[in-house]
Amino acid sequence: MIPKAWDERHYLLNEEEIIRYEDSGRYHKEKFFDEKIKYKKAIGYYDEFIDEVAKLLKDLGYSSGLECANMVSYLIKNGFLSVDGVLKEDVFDKKEIYHRLGTSIVKGISDYRNYVNMLFDIFTCDRIDFPTDRLYCYKGTPKYGLSREANYAVNLVLHGLNVYAFDSYDNNKLFKFDSSFVLSEINPNTINYLLYKPYLEMDLGERKFNGVLRKLDSFEFLSTRPPISYDEYKEIRDHAKNKMASHRSDLLDFHKDNKKLMKKIVKNINKK
Repeated sequence: MIPKAWDERHYLLNEEEIIRYEDSGRYHKEKFFDEKIKYKKAIGYYDEFIDEVAKLLKDLGYSSGLECANMVSYLIKNGFLSVDGVLKEDVFDKKEIYHRLGTSIVKGISDYRNYVNMLFDIFTCDRIDFPTDRLYCYKGTPKYGLSREANYAVNLVLHGLNVYAFDSYDNNKLFKFDSSFVLSEINPNTINYLLYKPYLEMDLGERKFNGVLRKLDSFEFLSTRPPISYDEYKEIRDHAKNKMASHRSDLLDFHKDNKKLMKKIVKNINKK
């Protein structure tokens, strides 16, 4: 449970909090291990499916991580990675595999966590292997963000010499680092912020405290680099969308060819 007066800077100076979250991280690692055993077949089929998605992306071609991320988002949103060709959003999967949250998308239901984790799985598979990470955050204003719990997550995507936060769940918005904790959207017409919440990485066992400190240093460094312009990003985003739309017949063929594999994933989750 997060203290009511939570402040991200609190645990940076509090050894007791650090120990508590790292202990929680060890618990979650054990839970993930148990899931791997319980859902061994479903996870195996899912990993096979992710490789098929990577093959499709390679065949279609992309020039950057940002273009590929937008292509993946298109596939998810338009139901090409869901067994029945339809994806319901803002739906919590009561029988999810936390170690493979992308399986919920295959079942046809999703929230922001499923988007983030499927993109992560695709980017980190051997066939693509793009540098990426998950960023747990509070979606709101910096004025209150440091004293709020995490309520959102996005993907970190490398582009050129910089790293950006890519929000596939919310219209492929792109955020740049303003400091170690604060990110702002790259769009002169909007005012949207994300506040990095590293405590959750320790809580989930993804990173220990020293790793959090190194990550904060790297984010501070990234904030000094000139970001991509909104016009340049819009061109990448629109190009990816138009490319996918022009290959609709190929995407339909992909869905048809992999429907049997997707059914195996769903069947092996539901029977547990």
